[in-house]
Amino acid sequence: MSANTEATASATVMAKATGDLVATLPPDPVRESLKALQEEQKAVQARKRELAAKVKAAHRRQARLRKRARQLTDEDLVAVLMMRQKTTPGTGDADACSAAAGGGRPSDERSRDASPERTGTRPPSPADLPSGASEGDVRPRE
Repeated sequence: MSANTEATASATVMAKATGDLVATLPPDPVRESLKALQEEQKAVQARKRELAAKVKAAHRRQARLRKRARQLTDEDLVAVLMMRQKTTPGTGDADACSAAAGGGRPSDERSRDASPERTGTRPPSPADLPSGASEGDVRPRE
């Protein structure tokens, strides 16, 4: 058993000597740079999560606003334009008229805004028309 005790004592002395030797060495620059990179990576990942949450919230907010905007009537839209005209200094009647008529926008945007997908309507099909009527004669059945 004395051999086992000697081995344990020898291992303890060796570990102490190794610990003392490691303590006297300067810090490892590779290990330090690795730790710094890991901390930077954690910060970047946290920032990425934060930005992803902001983007998701913005998409939700935009969808909510679009849904509410689709529910507005023509009278509501005119009222909004009138309020904007009152709050915007230096606007005249011509500005309000052009804004109400969608002034300044190219005609292709106007036609896109009035597309069947946006308005919820579709062009009449021959099945919707009474027999013998053409598309220009009557409105489609609703």
